[in-house]
Amino acid sequence: MGSSTYSTSGVYYGAQNATSSKPIPMSVASSVSGANDSVHLTVSVPSQARVFVNDNLTTSTGAVRQFVSKGLTPGKSYRFMVRAEVDAADGTKMTDEKEVVVSAGQFEQLQFAFENSRQPIQTAVTLNVPEDAEVTLAGNQTKISGQSRVFRTSQLLVGDVWDDYEIEVKQGDQVKRQKIRLIAGDNIELTFNFDEETDRLASR
Repeated sequence: MGSSTYSTSGVYYGAQNATSSKPIPMSVASSVSGANDSVHLTVSVPSQARVFVNDNLTTSTGAVRQFVSKGLTPGKSYRFMVRAEVDAADGTKMTDEKEVVVSAGQFEQLQFAFENSRQPIQTAVTLNVPEDAEVTLAGNQTKISGQSRVFRTSQLLVGDVWDDYEIEVKQGDQVKRQKIRLIAGDNIELTFNFDEETDRLASR
């Protein structure tokens, strides 16, 4: 059996099939449809995970990542080595690797849940607020001051999610609130501008 890799967003990683060294490209799947000359690969991972295929880092994001390789030869087998990496809160790197061998026309699913390695992972929220603003997170008033305030927690384990996590910012008699979905490993930045009606949200 040979090895096979793929590409994301048109960036090729140099795939090989089982019997030839000819590159076999794989790209992010915009839609899933069956074809006898295609291989579809769905990878489920913690949303903050880094995913490698045959040691090549992919650029896709999210908890479910779909890829497709087209123009394959029916009846031939293709091997993919898929590795997921997650950074724990203590700075260590958790790694899980799976091998999958598929033939043209097949759909394959891989799941990296890190269920046996559920460790705390650092999650951060950066708030850009007025200098004198009061900030309350999930009902708890904070004591950090300044225009840029970084809040970190290691209470979430890999795969954990806090839904409807409320952030309240108060300046004088003005109060602004926003609820977010906080996923373990997130690094979110929020801007509360009391001079504008719409606050800005950026994830970096």
